[in-house]
Amino acid sequence: MQARKWLRKLRTAWSEFSSEPFYHWLFRHLGFEHFAFSLSWITTPLGGILLISIVWALFGRAITNLVHAYKQMSLIVFVFVFAGIGAAFWYAVYRLPDKHVRSNLRARTTSAPAQAAPTVSPTPATPETEKSIAAVSPPIAAGRVKGQISWNFSSFLGMSSGSPTGAPDPQFIVQTFQAFGRNSWSSTITKITGYVEIDGTGERFPLLFNKEGTPVDLAQMPSIENDERINVVCFFTQDRSLWGSWQGGVETNSFLNHYTPFTFVVSINGGEESKYPFSTEDCRALIQSFKDGVLRRRN
Repeated sequence: MQARKWLRKLRTAWSEFSSEPFYHWLFRHLGFEHFAFSLSWITTPLGGILLISIVWALFGRAITNLVHAYKQMSLIVFVFVFAGIGAAFWYAVYRLPDKHVRSNLRARTTSAPAQAAPTVSPTPATPETEKSIAAVSPPIAAGRVKGQISWNFSSFLGMSSGSPTGAPDPQFIVQTFQAFGRNSWSSTITKITGYVEIDGTGERFPLLFNKEGTPVDLAQMPSIENDERINVVCFFTQDRSLWGSWQGGVETNSFLNHYTPFTFVVSINGGEESKYPFSTEDCRALIQSFKDGVLRRRN
């Protein structure tokens, strides 16, 4: 009971400090926010080993006597149990990722600091502008799917903060959708097409290839070999002259009201389109996390 009270107090105290979940904040500052695999690959075997140890400690002698008494039946049970484990493993490796990719993928809402690849644009925003930086980190989803890129959506919005009018409080704008991918297929990827579509209006914004910090048409994308990475970006304006400028960004509240929810649509090597929806709540959480980080650094 005392432990629960302390946990409640800690949650309350942390909520006063930041709206970001504590483990997100901790992982981000330790530098390993996103793993290249699901933590269930660690926790599930450990939990199974712990459960088996407890059961053996309590009923080990009785189980041993039962096995000696019913050897044939024990063998049948053993075969069925391990067949079930094998089937579950096969489903998790070959079926579950595909379902996860084609379902309503929810983007993660924190940014990672390692190997920063900012959304650099042809024209500067403002002299005192901070940009959101998303890491080219291991993918969080879409792994082991033939013909697909493993996308990292950990920081899917490129944002900036600044005071263009000299106001003491910073202003925040959303400039881009951005995604970082890795070719998890065994074949070379020679062509990518895609866009971001606003669900409410149907307006589409073209997808671009982030070539060393400069957005260019996807036709200029080089071939992507197995395990090589690619960065794509999409500006939320049709006016190319405003790409990367402060004027080309969208104020965060206006963005949430008029540009969300939206869907990232991409096709690999001319194949079937894959769709990744991003809800208003996904965007709101990421924007708030960015704002909190900027305000903490200023204070």
